[in-house]
Amino acid sequence: MRASIVVLTALSLTACGDADRPEGTDAVVPDLGTGKADALDHVEDRGAIGLVDGRSGVFTEDLQFDGYRLSVRDGARVRIEITRKGTAKKLDTTLFLYGPATDAGFGTSAFAFDDDSGWGRQSRLDELELAGGDYLVVVGTHDARGRGAYGLTATCTNGACEPLPPTGCDEVVANNILACVAIQVADAATDPETPDLTRADALALCTDGEALGPVFDNLCAAPQPAAFCAAGFDAFAQQMGPACHDELAPFAVECVFGDEYRDLETSHDVIRGRERVLASPVGLSELERQQVIAAVRSSAHTDVTTIDEAFERADGGQINATELWDRTSARAYVAYEFGAGDTSVGAYFVHDTDERVAVISDGFLERCSAARGPQGNDCTSDADCSVGRCFGSSEASDVGRCTVLGGFGDQRDCHAPGDCDIDEGLVCAGLTRGDDGQCFPAWMRGNFTEAELALPIPDGDAQGLSRTLMAYGLATVDMDVELELFVEHPNAAQLRVTLTNPAGTEAVVFDGEGAAGPSLRFAGPVLGFSGDEGVNGPWTLRVVDGAGGDVGVLDHWTLRLGSRFD
Repeated sequence: MRASIVVLTALSLTACGDADRPEGTDAVVPDLGTGKADALDHVEDRGAIGLVDGRSGVFTEDLQFDGYRLSVRDGARVRIEITRKGTAKKLDTTLFLYGPATDAGFGTSAFAFDDDSGWGRQSRLDELELAGGDYLVVVGTHDARGRGAYGLTATCTNGACEPLPPTGCDEVVANNILACVAIQVADAATDPETPDLTRADALALCTDGEALGPVFDNLCAAPQPAAFCAAGFDAFAQQMGPACHDELAPFAVECVFGDEYRDLETSHDVIRGRERVLASPVGLSELERQQVIAAVRSSAHTDVTTIDEAFERADGGQINATELWDRTSARAYVAYEFGAGDTSVGAYFVHDTDERVAVISDGFLERCSAARGPQGNDCTSDADCSVGRCFGSSEASDVGRCTVLGGFGDQRDCHAPGDCDIDEGLVCAGLTRGDDGQCFPAWMRGNFTEAELALPIPDGDAQGLSRTLMAYGLATVDMDVELELFVEHPNAAQLRVTLTNPAGTEAVVFDGEGAAGPSLRFAGPVLGFSGDEGVNGPWTLRVVDGAGGDVGVLDHWTLRLGSRFD
C-alpha cells in the first residue's frame, strides 16, 4: 500500500501539480480551476448515497471524478469505502471528502483523503466523526486514467448517523407553499364549485402530504439538495407540513395592500399620506434607519447591516418611503420600495415600529400579515356594519361604506403632507387648491378606478367616449379632485378631456394644448370645481376626438377624491 488515510486541514485542489497532491502520495487530484469554484462544479454529480444502500459506478474516461452527496446528523461516525465486491480487480481508486456544505457549496478543499487503505489498491476512509450536514464524497483513480467498475458504501459505525427529521419551516419550502396558496385562491375564484375558498383553507391544502410531494421532489432533485432530503419524504411531510402551517398562518389573509405594490395607486382601502424619495440617511430617525435596513434585507441583500450599505444597494441610491392609512383597521403603516436591478423590492412596516407586515418581491407582495379590518366594507344600511355606521351614499346610489365618523384629531393647518400625523389617521387636505390645507381624517379620501379598458374613442365624434365612476363613502363636498388617465392616440392634440361632478359641473382636464407626440398621460389635480358641491355620486369622464382619421383608445383612469363636511 502506498498511503493510508490522510486527514487534510488545508488541501488546495486547484491544479494537478506535485505541490497540490496530498502528502505522501502521487495520486492525481481533481482540477478545480481558479476563482469561486466548488468541488461539485468539477466532478460528475452522481446523486446521493445513503447509509444503508451503496452505489456503483464505472470509470470510462481520463480525469473522471464521480461525486456522491452524503447527509449525516451531528456526531455521526462513518466509514466510506470502495468495496471488494463490484470493483474491478486492477482498479486503483482514490477517495476525497468535502464539506460540510454551506450556502456557497461544498468548497474546494477536501478535509479527508485516502488512496490504498482498503482491499488491495482500493480506498477507505474509516472512523470519520462528522458534524451534521451535507458532504460530497468524490471517487477517482490513482493516475486519473483508470477504467472499470467500482462499488461504494457509506456505513454508520456508531448507530446514530441518519439526519434528524427537519425542524421548523424551511424558507424555500415556505415560499413554495405561499405560491401554492396564491394559485389555489386564484383558481378557486374562477371555479363555481369553490368560490368561497379562503386563504386559510388554501394553506391547509398546500401543507398536506399530497401537496408537499412535488415540493420535496423538486428540492431533493437539485444538484445540492436540502438537508431534509436524506430523512425521506415521510419524515419531511410529518414535520414540515405542520411546522409550515403554523408559521405561515399569519400570512393566510387577504392582504389589505393588495397583491402588488402598485395597487396602492388605486386602493379603495389604503390612503397614501406623505411620500418621500430618500437619497441618503440624513434626517432619518434611528427607527427609520432600521426600517430601511430591514426593507433592503428583505430583498436579496441579506448581508446588509448598515444604513450606508442599504442606500448603496438601491438603484440610483434612492428609496421611496410612503406613509399609509388603512381605513379598514384604523392603523398606520409605512412602505419602503426601491429598484434593485430594475426589480421593485422592499417591505411594509407598522408605522413607528420595526414590525414588518409585508415584503415586496419583483413588484408583488409576499408574507403579508396585514389583513383587512372590520371597517370600510360596502353597505346599504347600518345593519351591514359591525363597526361604525353606513355613510357616504347618494341620490344616485344607496351604497355607502361602514365608517367610524371620528379620527379628527387636531385639525390644524398644514402646508405639506408631513405636517399631519398619520398615526392619528390625518392627511393634509386642500393642497391641490392652494398653498394652505388642513389636517383631515384619511377616511375622507377615496380612490375609484377603471383599469385595462382598451375602449375605442369614436373618431371625429363630438359626443366622444363617456365613462362614469360612482364615488361613495366620503364626506359631503369635494376638497381635492385628482385624475390619472392614459389614452393611446396617434395625435394627442386632437383630444379634449372633461370631468363632470355629481352636481353636473364640468371641468376641462385637457384641450389639446401643449400636446407633444402620440398618446396622452395625465396625472394631477383637476381645477374648476367650487368645493361646495356633492362629492358622493357619479363622476363622468368624457374623451372627445374632434378630428377624423386617427383612432385612439382609453386604457385606464383613476379618480382620487378628498372630501370635507359642508
